[in-house]
Amino acid sequence: MIKKINLAIACIAAFILFSMCKKSTSTTSANSTNTITNNNGYYSVLNIYGHQYVVSDSLTPLAINSWPVFFSATPVTTNTTSSYVKVGSLSLNGVEFKFYSTFYEDSISSASTIPSTWAVVGTGIIPSFTYTNNNPMPTYSGYTHLPDTIYKSQQNTIQITGIAGSDITTVSVLDAGTNTTTQTLASGANSVTFSPSALAALAVGNNADINITCVKNNIQTFSGKQFNFPINYLVNKTIYIK
Repeated sequence: MIKKINLAIACIAAFILFSMCKKSTSTTSANSTNTITNNNGYYSVLNIYGHQYVVSDSLTPLAINSWPVFFSATPVTTNTTSSYVKVGSLSLNGVEFKFYSTFYEDSISSASTIPSTWAVVGTGIIPSFTYTNNNPMPTYSGYTHLPDTIYKSQQNTIQITGIAGSDITTVSVLDAGTNTTTQTLASGANSVTFSPSALAALAVGNNADINITCVKNNIQTFSGKQFNFPINYLVNKTIYIK
């Protein structure tokens, strides 16, 4: 199951980088501004995500984690390591992250709570800053409407209701292997539709999954450079693909 969660996270990372983000209303430090002057990429994306599983139409307890964090010498819109750089240090809620070749990660998985306070000791192009993200996690109450089965040979319309606090909501169907297909919920819509062609690469069988991921972006500017602090909420349900 952890593998499926990690795959879903990888699938939506690009949506966070490419998305047009709403103006933040969170409190910022003295050298920060919440005015968005462009959307040409970020010098870092510092994520918090919560995830729950649907089991017998009920949700398991919420688990909160951080994603691996990169810093880039230039603002990036895709997940590429060619411009990634090392900083002096990175910590979340007082827990220092470990550097792994190109990215930083909480190696003991103990730092992630909301509100989340990020502290960066910058070097070179990356400035030093401390920022507390006070945004709440998005919510999704319509998980009981998720289907038990997806049929490859027909149109599958999945009802998505009860979303709140999300800038971007994605719906992913994953087979028991590594194949996945993703739709983005349109603004004001309450469903997504997967066509047979969109599902063609998925293998039939059980232990497949539907993932609903809700993303609340939070763009902040430090020393003239844009950083994104998204809060993400992921709900997973195990299904059949026929």
